[in-house]
Amino acid sequence: MDDRYLDFFDDMTKKYDYKSIPPRSPYGSRGKFSRVHRELRVVLECITKESGFNTNAPPTRYKKARELFDELEENLGASRDPEHNARMLKRARWCLFQKFDHMEARECLEEVLV
Repeated sequence: MDDRYLDFFDDMTKKYDYKSIPPRSPYGSRGKFSRVHRELRVVLECITKESGFNTNAPPTRYKKARELFDELEENLGASRDPEHNARMLKRARWCLFQKFDHMEARECLEEVLV
């Protein structure tokens, strides 16, 4: 075979070399940030439904919300606007755990840019 053909086939195989997949971002992926954000919103909806006049939601809900807040803060670099989202998450965390206002925490989470 001629060297021209071998060069042609070498070029073709380089196009389909799947070993050179780019590494993942050190901040995580935007999809993970979005998934955790949705999951946190669901947990806050459950807290809203389970809270009443003189009752709070079970402590396990608040524990799960803390874990999700931590996970979101770890992956802030993968979001569209990390600075804005950091402010909103800090405010939402404060509203939920210090002020015990789950409705305001939900409003803050709606302002997070996913």
